[in-house]
Amino acid sequence: MSAQLPTIRLTYGTLEVRGFYRMDLGGWGRRETYKGDDGEVSYEMTHALNGEDMTPPKKTYPTGYDSRCGWCYLNAPHTEAAHDDSVRGRK
Repeated sequence: MSAQLPTIRLTYGTLEVRGFYRMDLGGWGRRETYKGDDGEVSYEMTHALNGEDMTPPKKTYPTGYDSRCGWCYLNAPHTEAAHDDSVRGRK
């Protein structure tokens, strides 16, 4: 039996982590279900730092964009840990 993955409370709903997978080039992806307070449900894929990354998704709008981050530059959904790793050591 696998461990239950967490639910992350966001500003306008909750995010349930459904699992992790390896991408073709070796990066990590995280499968998520977002449930809005209005009842809307969506299924997301977010780039993660590793197979245990439970940090919230990085918000790029309106003030979170960082040109040093490759994920932000690509406008790709990514976690806060993946963001921090991407900008580490870049000026």
